[in-house]
Amino acid sequence: MTPLNASAKYFVAILGESHGPYTIEALKDKNITPDTLVWYEGLRDWKRAEDIEEIRDAFFAHVPKPAMPDKKKSSFNYGISILVLALVLAVLIFGTLFLVFNFAPKGTTTESDEIVDKEATEIQIIKDLTVYWNQCLVTRKSPELERLYAQEVRYYLHTMSGSEVIQSKKKYLDTHPNFNQSITGEIVVTSLGNNTYQVRFPKRTNLKSKTVDVEAELIFIQEAGEWKIQSEQDSYTTDLSEDKQANENNSTVPYNEDVPKSYFSEDNLSNADKTKQDSTESYNQKVPESDLSEVNFSNGNKNKKKSKRTKEIPEVSPRAVYRP
Repeated sequence: MTPLNASAKYFVAILGESHGPYTIEALKDKNITPDTLVWYEGLRDWKRAEDIEEIRDAFFAHVPKPAMPDKKKSSFNYGISILVLALVLAVLIFGTLFLVFNFAPKGTTTESDEIVDKEATEIQIIKDLTVYWNQCLVTRKSPELERLYAQEVRYYLHTMSGSEVIQSKKKYLDTHPNFNQSITGEIVVTSLGNNTYQVRFPKRTNLKSKTVDVEAELIFIQEAGEWKIQSEQDSYTTDLSEDKQANENNSTVPYNEDVPKSYFSEDNLSNADKTKQDSTESYNQKVPESDLSEVNFSNGNKNKKKSKRTKEIPEVSPRAVYRP
């Protein structure tokens, strides 16, 4: 025990600086800790406050010493820790094995597997482009719509450029401000080979104040590394186009219409037709009375007379002669 003078003054080190001197009572206001360094005259060096008996008794005697650990409780906690660690390791091991057997590549990927994966990806892209195509059409986004078409397009039985397709659509949309179209069913994509896909889907279109449900078809090809629409048609518009084209290509005059005389020109009639015309024209003329006064008949009836024919024979209409 170090002898202390009652009037001894204590210096304390706070943040690396010496403060004091202080009495015991004054130190109570300095919030010293057991590790605070203290020096007073008579000490060779600084000491921890807890190592100075007078300060320890005045400041730290009430601080209880930590109790000795309970061996039984410590053993129980140790056993629990070991069990938890074992469970964690088991979960990690079984989890790793599960991932390896279920998600690790099974053998070497074959070329056919790669083709199937590529085709599945392309089919999804084509489906997304079909939905985007319909959205651009309904919202009248002409620039975006034009980028979806190939340079040459088979457009409802007509071959035209992609720009002409957009012009045709824009003209229709300008004259039909209430136009609307929606895809009403499943989009079915079929590979035709050579980076070509056929897309079929049902759509509902508002045409001239009426709603039409039809089957639509798009053909996508790859052009300059991008998917483009090469062909577009639907059952309704294609049927109308075929009927119109058939009427335009039909140069035969209908049977129930009058045939103009120009139709019987030498350029339009075959030899048989001209023979019919010649016989008809001669038949339409009046027969002279003198030719009907006496008619010679064979088998002894040479001098037999026949009544005079004075009635004019009706003219034969050309359409009675024409047969398509």
